Amino acid sequence: MRFIYLLISLLISLNAFTNMLNERPIEEETLYFVLTDRFYNSDSSNDKGGLGGNRLEHGYDPFDKGFFHGGDLKGLEAKLDYIKDLGATAIWLAPIFTNKVVQGPKGMESSAYHGYWITDFYNVDPHFGTNDEFKSFVKAAHAKDLKVIMDIVINHTADVIKIRECGDYTVEEYKYCNYQYFADAPNGSKERYTPFILPGEPTKNPKELNDLSLYNNRGDSNWFGEGAIYGDFSGLDDLDTTNPKVMEVMLDIYKYWIEEFDVDGYRIDTARHVNDEFWAPFLTEIYDHATKLGKNNFYIFGEASYLTPDSLAAYQRRSEYTHLLDFPFSRAAIEYFLGNMTADAFQEIFTVDSIYLGGQAVVNQFPIYISNHDHGRLGYYLQNSDQFTKEEVLAKLVIANALMFTVRGVPTIYYGDEQGFTGDGGDKDAREDMFPSKVSIYNDNILAGGGTTEEDNFNSEHPLFKYIKYLANIRSTSKALKYGKQETLFASNVDGLFAYSRYLEDEEVLVVINNSNKAWKGNLSYRNKISKITNLYGECAQNIDAESRLLKDIVVQPLSFAICSLN
Repeated sequence: MRFIYLLISLLISLNAFTNMLNERPIEEETLYFVLTDRFYNSDSSNDKGGLGGNRLEHGYDPFDKGFFHGGDLKGLEAKLDYIKDLGATAIWLAPIFTNKVVQGPKGMESSAYHGYWITDFYNVDPHFGTNDEFKSFVKAAHAKDLKVIMDIVINHTADVIKIRECGDYTVEEYKYCNYQYFADAPNGSKERYTPFILPGEPTKNPKELNDLSLYNNRGDSNWFGEGAIYGDFSGLDDLDTTNPKVMEVMLDIYKYWIEEFDVDGYRIDTARHVNDEFWAPFLTEIYDHATKLGKNNFYIFGEASYLTPDSLAAYQRRSEYTHLLDFPFSRAAIEYFLGNMTADAFQEIFTVDSIYLGGQAVVNQFPIYISNHDHGRLGYYLQNSDQFTKEEVLAKLVIANALMFTVRGVPTIYYGDEQGFTGDGGDKDAREDMFPSKVSIYNDNILAGGGTTEEDNFNSEHPLFKYIKYLANIRSTSKALKYGKQETLFASNVDGLFAYSRYLEDEEVLVVINNSNKAWKGNLSYRNKISKITNLYGECAQNIDAESRLLKDIVVQPLSFAICSLN
């Protein structure tokens, strides 16, 4: 009987813990974005996904940056303590569904290690593991107070459909097919091209996705106008998201993963390449479904790669897609730390938050980042500029993270950044292995802080790891840094000095970022009466002028920062 009571008590406790996780707002999170294949290999038996033949059949080649390297869900689960220790509270996974294993023109093939060439939306890719292993991973993450956010795709599926008008095909060949405008279609017909499927191509799951009429079939996107919406994404089969059947299928899929696997959110790939009208009903129904399951803070954010605030805000308002990755922040931050943009110009991206639907309160919920899997790592841009010493590169990466953890938005760490990964650019060149790599063009880079990708890189003593951990802790204990408004206090039009305040009610946090090679000494104003100053990093003030509300004689060393709490 006592055992039963203990069991009941444990179940009640676990349920209470789960409820706390589900109730936690997005502003409280620090995201850790990871590609499963490149993180940690705990099960070598799934390296080839259970497939035979050569690398063009099973997709595994750990020596090639464009093929599977062996990381899996068991590996992610084995490293949950590492991610938690870093200070992350949510893990964002690149897509894990079953993919078409290999695509691309003959001689330029690549595998689906990244997960964006989906054929089966209901099953985990066998290179990563099984559905049961994903369920185990989610449960283990939740037990450590870590949320799980899935990267999902709605715009397209794998490249299976071919176009008769675009030439002769073989399974090994890819034929570029020019986008054909609706206005050019004969007799007002919807489909300009004739789709077909070659023998040997994989079928899709659910079975409805094998219906060729559910795709636009208008050729490859030209990346502007209607072609950006209705064209194939570099050959990937573009779904006709204006078709109610497609809406129905996608809702069924993404409700399933919430119901069966208890995931906590979705990042939606290529959102801007879906017709705007799709999003409001889709998002509303997914949010409603998640809420019915007790997930009151289910979080969905989309990829819309507009590089200026006005463009991103226009898309947000037009599509009613509330939460978006903050591409303008990333672009501006890279230019700022490279020295190509003054602090005065950089801070302008924060002054226009009111143009977004929901204003700064919503922008506080936008994921912000300094590196990612498509556009490359900040470390690469710094090293490749040839204007900074290795010590300066490391220092700039430290202050870049200080900026990311203290400005408005949800900080998003791209895996490997905490170990000084640099890469060789975007896409495949920014997707290095955390476990010892066999890719020569990865291993020839010296990481910020020392070492190479030829070694295991889960070092909790790495200076970037320690700084990020410290910054994550500062943010976790400050409501102002998570929910507060932001106000620029000083931004130089000559060098990199940028000072700002985050404030909420009676809490105020002052931050000074010195992105220059000379020390800065100056005064900064503050808003509220204060009884004490707590230096969270560096020293914000030597003297206080309470009458004029000035912090006086602040000194910040070159390529450094200061954070202080006023209350």
